[in-house]
Amino acid sequence: MGMIIMNGKEYAGSGSEWHEYSTEEKVVGKWIDGKPLYEKVVQANCSFTTHFNGDIYGGNIDLSSYLPSDIDKAFVITDKSYYMPSSTQKRTFYFAQHEKDNGYGWFYCHVMYSRQNVDCVFVIQYTKTTD
Repeated sequence: MGMIIMNGKEYAGSGSEWHEYSTEEKVVGKWIDGKPLYEKVVQANCSFTTHFNGDIYGGNIDLSSYLPSDIDKAFVITDKSYYMPSSTQKRTFYFAQHEKDNGYGWFYCHVMYSRQNVDCVFVIQYTKTTD
């Protein structure tokens, strides 16, 4: 998968399948129940310091200030989301899920090795309770 910037917008894909990513909410399809599926890119500074097993660490990430308050189901698209352990290195998340029961806006993510104050880019798709 490649990445290009055209007219100030970032696109990713290959061949004829290119997808525009945006920090603005947009509809990208329908969920299996017919509700609109929304997508938004969120950039945040995060820490992952809870130790699990071997080199796996995790952290709760509060993205509520970036996302609408009427989210029903939410998913971090892990193969398109990443964190920057150094200024020249991108790594995808090992695991990520929305923790609705912990209060709105919390996402729980696993990474390799303990990380503090790393820049993260989350591609989040979600449905809304109001649709």
